[in-house]
Amino acid sequence: MLPLPVLSVLLLAYQSSASSVLQHDNHFDIMIFTQHWPYTTCIDWENRSRQNSCSRILQTAWSVHGLWPTQFGKIAPNFCNTTWKFDYDSVKEIRPELDIYWPDYEMRGHPNSLWTHEWEKHGTCAAQLPALSSEEKYFQTGIELSKQIRLTEWLKEKNIVPGPAKYTKSEVYNAVLEKTKFRPHIDCEYIDGVQFIKEIKVCFSKNLTLVHCDNIVSTSSYGESTLTNSRGSCSEDKPFLYPAKMNPAYLSLLTSQHATIAFIVFGCGLLTMISLMVAVMVKTNRNVRLGYESL
Repeated sequence: MLPLPVLSVLLLAYQSSASSVLQHDNHFDIMIFTQHWPYTTCIDWENRSRQNSCSRILQTAWSVHGLWPTQFGKIAPNFCNTTWKFDYDSVKEIRPELDIYWPDYEMRGHPNSLWTHEWEKHGTCAAQLPALSSEEKYFQTGIELSKQIRLTEWLKEKNIVPGPAKYTKSEVYNAVLEKTKFRPHIDCEYIDGVQFIKEIKVCFSKNLTLVHCDNIVSTSSYGESTLTNSRGSCSEDKPFLYPAKMNPAYLSLLTSQHATIAFIVFGCGLLTMISLMVAVMVKTNRNVRLGYESL
């Protein structure tokens, strides 16, 4: 049996080691200000499950997804103070502006789900900065940045508007770069092989001045984290849709493509039945992912 002094030293070393493992590194290097396109967000959300639905989209405009303190090369820090829960009373005075600039579209069975998630996961980390040290300051800052980063207006100036036309990542990237003078991050969502523009990220320093969105990590559709360049996840050479409504023409296009395949393989007599079966499979056999809960 080891002498008592030796056991005491070993116990202290173990406790110190365990403490260091459990201790979170809550520092961050950059603030990622993310705006998302509501129609893509809701098309994606509703197509993950037939139980999912979105609230009515009241205005066709880019809106705030979140303001995320971030370490270079990591998706961190997160949930920096698990005891600091979202308190609606802290932001009720700015609710009218939140509904305009930071609306919560994805209906998740409880009110204010987006704001709750963004505050508890990201806001409690941003609160390390005096300018973001309360719920009201955090959300008000997001509102003010949205007024500054006028994506809807900037894209329209370059004739990039929602509708049936397709656009390239370079067109959007250059439109934002021209206005901010700093490299943005353009992200897309792939739904049944069709690419939709979903998010545009613009980055800020800790004193909320614009910086390049370099060395930030992107989360793939399957929840995998990958280090990306500043241009983002949209394909460099494949145009994407910028939808103007919830039921874009691509859905009927997919159905007709599946119907054609069914006709060739099984013949005209089984066309109707196979088309219906494929339509159901298109809707239900998707990888179910967590929406903004992964962000």
